[in-house]
Amino acid sequence: DNSSRFGKYIDVSFSESGRLVGARIDTYLLERVRLIHPGSGERNYHVFYQLLASAARDGCGGTSGPDLGLDGLGPSDFRLLSRTGVYGRRDGADDAGLHDEMLESMDAVGLGSDGTAPSVVRVVAALLHCGNLEFVPDDGGGGSGGCRLVRDRSADAACRLLGVEAGALEAALTRRDIIAGGETIRTPLDVESSGRSLEALMKGIYGATFDYVVSRINGVVRPPGGDGDWHGGRPVGPRARIGVLDIFGFEIFERNSLEQLCINLTNETLQQTFNQFVFKLEQREYEREGIPYDFVAFEDNQDVIDLIQCRGTGILGLLDEQCIVGHSSDGRFTRNLYARCEGHGRFAASPSQRSGSDRFSVRHYAGPVEYDTGGWLEKNEDRLPASSVGLIEGSGFGLLREIGKFVRREDRDGRGSVASASVG
Repeated sequence: DNSSRFGKYIDVSFSESGRLVGARIDTYLLERVRLIHPGSGERNYHVFYQLLASAARDGCGGTSGPDLGLDGLGPSDFRLLSRTGVYGRRDGADDAGLHDEMLESMDAVGLGSDGTAPSVVRVVAALLHCGNLEFVPDDGGGGSGGCRLVRDRSADAACRLLGVEAGALEAALTRRDIIAGGETIRTPLDVESSGRSLEALMKGIYGATFDYVVSRINGVVRPPGGDGDWHGGRPVGPRARIGVLDIFGFEIFERNSLEQLCINLTNETLQQTFNQFVFKLEQREYEREGIPYDFVAFEDNQDVIDLIQCRGTGILGLLDEQCIVGHSSDGRFTRNLYARCEGHGRFAASPSQRSGSDRFSVRHYAGPVEYDTGGWLEKNEDRLPASSVGLIEGSGFGLLREIGKFVRREDRDGRGSVASASVG
């Protein structure tokens, strides 16, 4: 039930006298996909269960503000939480108490007095209701193959908490607008496509809210004077720093996807850095000073790093390429991968992996890992349609409008950016 899935780098700053004066947080690899598809045998993000436990205890989630629509409801009533059937924590932690601690922590960094904390709780509740939204076919008599949003209790609560009209939410999720040649081409979406649009909206809101909170915390704990400023001939900024990297270890699961490739690439890079400083540079220094030493053999993993991230020819570069050309698929990307990477000493694709299963293996420094490319193009594009962005920006809910700048969106022609950025 470990669901806090993101990495972070904390840059801790000290004054000239050694006093702690501030910090900055950079976040990496928030696994937003787990919002929709939590791992088997695991809970979704803990914040949902903590809110529900608090609401069951005092009826309002510990905050003042609009009704969250959670009365009489528990984790099993929400699809986001019921997919795995895991609701409790193995460590016996008190979810309601942890919700209280979260609010107290937000208040300690100034996010309680300005109303941010209850607004974040409102977003969490809204996402729970969004996960229960349903679409049904609606040809409208014209055979368009479109669909409509079911107006039920979940839809009413989601719209109220998001600060949008039901019609606007339906329009944003059940059609696709692309601007081409100065004209807007409007295409109705079927039930499955509208479901994917909803998932993209939910992941976009969750990720943007997370980034917004981190940005606000950085604004509070930022060291005085920023990055080593001077005033009156004396430094007013930090004089020394310690960097703390907190990220996942090497991952090998029964099914490994794009997230695991990114995590394992990070660990490959860390291993290469370790090799560079502990072995290569140290041995070079011994040689320069003429100090005898016993040569320490180590496996140089630069080739596997190149296999994954080399621009234009690496796995990630080929994935970007398929996202850019359009009308591609995970299968087409995988076949291109077989053709371009075959023969690389770190890459392998057996006959069984090639036979319609869209899999390949990479021989990492920690051992071989098999990857399944299902859903990679969608994950890599990671874009929010313009109609959904417009929904966020036109919301009557202040926090939703505020997080809009943290949302990655499509271009005007409907194409999304495949670039990635962290919050710092």
